[in-house]
Amino acid sequence: MIWKTIIVCVSAVMLVSSATADEQDTNQGQKLLSIVLKNPRFGTSFDRFYATVSEGGTITILQQQLDRFAGFNNGGEAPSSALVPSTSEAESSGLTIPAETSPASALLLSSMIDLRHSKADAAARRLKRVLELAPKNPIATWYLARSLVQSGNTKEAVSYFEQALELIRVRTELLELYREYARSLLQNRQTEES
Repeated sequence: MIWKTIIVCVSAVMLVSSATADEQDTNQGQKLLSIVLKNPRFGTSFDRFYATVSEGGTITILQQQLDRFAGFNNGGEAPSSALVPSTSEAESSGLTIPAETSPASALLLSSMIDLRHSKADAAARRLKRVLELAPKNPIATWYLARSLVQSGNTKEAVSYFEQALELIRVRTELLELYREYARSLLQNRQTEES
């Protein structure tokens, strides 16, 4: 009898600690989502956000939420991941997009997920829409150039790299951008300019 009581107590403690860990993961994911949406770009914050959300298995669901928030229709295609969650699953991702988020930021983050998944064409579609919403967005212009390079369209990518170079004013970002620009020029056989 005493063993049954001990087993029940241990099981209850394990269940409570499991629920607490899930809540902590959701809270961590929510905090990271808010941070990344304020300043969407690749780096440490995005890497931590992506790892946290991917570990929970909700990255595809979140991408659908971001697209819906931005009013983006992915051309009738399936989401960028192989899994296509149902509507009820999309509602249960556990993450909420903050109301102050701009549609351009939501769509930029969605395109970054595509780039992480090596879905360059899907990223380019989203990034072109971001540039319709925010034409002077240097990060979206840069990432569009990056996605065009990934899809093999280096000639078009060069023009977007040049636009991004005119828009970006942060030195650390300029260095990385110049590196990618030079690589795309070399791939496009424009060795004199690179």
